[in-house]
Amino acid sequence: PNCSMMLSVRDKAQRNTGHSRMAPSPITVGILADLEPGVGGGVNEFTRGLVHSILANQEGMRFVIFLASGDESWGIVESDQVAVVRVGRNGHLRGWRRWQDRLVRYGAALAQLSQGDIIRARVTRTHRRRQSAILEAIQRSPWELDAIHLPFPEIVPIPIPLIFCPWDLQHRHLREYWPRGIARDRDAYYQLGCRLAASIVLGSEWCREALISQYAIPRRKTAV
Repeated sequence: PNCSMMLSVRDKAQRNTGHSRMAPSPITVGILADLEPGVGGGVNEFTRGLVHSILANQEGMRFVIFLASGDESWGIVESDQVAVVRVGRNGHLRGWRRWQDRLVRYGAALAQLSQGDIIRARVTRTHRRRQSAILEAIQRSPWELDAIHLPFPEIVPIPIPLIFCPWDLQHRHLREYWPRGIARDRDAYYQLGCRLAASIVLGSEWCREALISQYAIPRRKTAV
């Protein structure tokens, strides 16, 4: 279903630009897989399994795999259909750089808040550095992406189809175990991810029903 959606988006763009008779280039999908070794536990192993399974069955598609800088444990062989791009590490800022980053994040968040977008402002305040690192890596892709798959909860504001993979809604169902500020920020992040995504992939029917119920997501936009 996601491949059909990507084809539809690209074909529409070709018709609008008058290039529908040109031979189409392969669909190019980016996969964010920059969890460093030992980080994320089962999520890391799932992501590795997903990437290697996809690369074993490419079916004429191209893939750009975004990996953490310095992580050589994946064993991915680059080719005409597979490219690897490194995502810079965030690290801990010190001194003036820390204050400069805070000024930029809060300034961007205030601009979005002034436009009435509270959800996006909350996400910008807490995740702007991470999103900037991902976007910078995407700009270094050797091919233009038709879509990007985010197999763990990440979102980036980019005008191509996003496949978003939220986990669960514990911050809503088990509020007593979540500090209020962290729960609020996670909820904003999930809401924005669902808003920006072309497709939302869940790990179970229970998670899908919870997401549809809590965030009023159209069922056609979800998959398990």
